[in-house]
Parts: sequence; structure tokens; C-alpha cells
Amino acid sequence: MLATGLGRYGACIIVNDITPERAETAVMKLQQKGIKAIAAPFNVTHKQDIETAVEHIEKDIGAIDVLINNAGIRRRHPFTEFPEQEWRRHRRKSNCGFSRLSSRHAPYGGASGRKSNQHLFSEEEMPPFWNSIFAAVIPVILMAIAAVCEITLPKTNAIRVFFEFIGNPAVALFIAIIIAIFTLGRRNGRTVEQVMDIVGESIGAIAMILFIIPGDGAFKQVLVDSGVGQYISQLMTGTSHLLY
Repeated sequence: MLATGLGRYGACIIVNDITPERAETAVMKLQQKGIKAIAAPFNVTHKQDIETAVEHIEKDIGAIDVLINNAGIRRRHPFTEFPEQEWRRHRRKSNCGFSRLSSRHAPYGGASGRKSNQHLFSEEEMPPFWNSIFAAVIPVILMAIAAVCEITLPKTNAIRVFFEFIGNPAVALFIAIIIAIFTLGRRNGRTVEQVMDIVGESIGAIAMILFIIPGDGAFKQVLVDSGVGQYISQLMTGTSHLLY
């Protein structure tokens, strides 16, 4: 079903089996449905076979974008009587074989030249749960305190002035970033360079928003100061009862 679904959307299906006959049979069934399919028989438990096959696929066919493991239990026994050695042999073939194939392909991204950025974080590398929560909600806390002070304290009160300053959305977000740099970055063993790289990547993700919002505000001010906005307003007068 997976191969049929992907093939109908234009994917080229590469069918692997340890025997060429079974691989070709599966390819013929897919081709009868109008799906482009190619047989690639090799043993996924043999490292050298994997190297040779993947090199051939990437060179002559194209990049491998999706790996699917549909290996199942091919030997039938009552579950409580399944021979241990046979079970271990099955798990080695199905799981270890697929792991070897994926580890050969994944770090390099195939012939497309795309490099995968994969990293599994250990428990020691992960920040504490409450540190993550605190860094995320600190702007909300500061702005909530500022709102309460604004309601309950007089304008000249020093506490109100202080919390109105740090409760300003821009200041509160800046404080949250500083806290996150130390609690989620430096305290977790990351260097200043690594933290700055993360900050730089984050800014890149919102760069378009940072350009659009100020640009929109500047354009609006140009329309107001130049009188174009008033001129457009006069032109639109009487054109619709919904507007004027």
C-alpha cells in the first residue's frame, strides 16, 4: 500500500529483496498499476552489499528520499514456544539490516547532495523541564505583574514604574532571551559560539516577519504624511454605503 500510494504521486519505487525473483515479481505488479518501479536485490544484513547497492542506486537511478522497512516475522510458532535463536536471527535480519541501510544513506542525503543534520540528544544534553517552562512563560509573568501594578498602584509608585518597564513586551522578551541563553544554553554545557549560532538561526527564521512589519508601518506613515491617504479617502467617498 505504501509503495502504491507513493508511486501514484510520481515516486520511483525501488524494491529490495534478498532474491532477484521476488523483487522482480513485486516490480511487475507495481508496473501493471502504472507505477515506475525498479528491482534492487541485495542482502541488507551484509554491509558490503549495502555499500555497493546504495552507490549504484544513487549513481544510476537517483537520490533515496524515503526508506521503508516492512520486514515481518516469516516463521510461525506459538508465541510462548518461539525458539530464542530463531527469534534473535529474525530480529537481526529485519532490524539490524534496516539500521545498516539507513545509517549508510541518512548522514549523506543520497546523490542529491543534501546533508542531513541529525543528532540524538542524551539526557545530560537536554535542559531540565522546569527551566524550559520558566524560560517560555517569563514574558507572560512579567507582563501580568505589570498589568496588576498598573491597576492597583498609583502612577508615581516606584514599584509600578519598575514593573511597567520590565513588563513592556519588548523588554520582557529580551529578558526571557537572556534567561534562556544561560538556563538552556550555558548551564547545559554549550559554548558561547554554539549559543550564538542557535540565536542566529532563530533570527533567520523570523527575518521576513521583522522586515514586513516595520515596512508596513513605514508605508502607512508615508501615506499619511504625504496626504495620499486623505486623497484616497476622498476618492472612495460615496462609492459604497459599507465604507462611508
